[in-house]
Amino acid sequence: MKFIKSLIVGSLLFAVPSFADNFSFRSAIGIGRSKKSALYSLNFEKVFDERFHYRLDVGFWSDTRPNQRGSFFTSFLLGKTLGNYKVFHGGMDVGLVAMSSPDSVLSSAFEFTEELSIGYKEFEIGYKHISNAGITTPNLGRDYLFLNYRMQL
Repeated sequence: MKFIKSLIVGSLLFAVPSFADNFSFRSAIGIGRSKKSALYSLNFEKVFDERFHYRLDVGFWSDTRPNQRGSFFTSFLLGKTLGNYKVFHGGMDVGLVAMSSPDSVLSSAFEFTEELSIGYKEFEIGYKHISNAGITTPNLGRDYLFLNYRMQL
């Protein structure tokens, strides 16, 4: 647990100072849903040339099945934006996830994530997959459909 907290603080220390320069910065509130769990997140995105970005997500997922628990998480993603955030856009992101409580579905504290999204102006819908890429077993993973609302800061 101490390592997870250190990772979160380190991610913030890495990301926050670079937000002060001349690149565009956006934040989003997101909610995701699967058959067995829900995902809630706040993310901070730094955009380069309206095409490439990196993002820090912090949030919580809850499991609706009996005898399962939720977990706090943080993730760091790199991505490519297709289109224009002022009108229609799409995106592809990959990254690393650190979480506070592994369970029978996500069996390690470190996972990988991939996202595909489409959006119009500040609204975005997409698909998110979290798994450990077969590093440990089980490797069941979690899949979410999500909705984000983005704000320019």
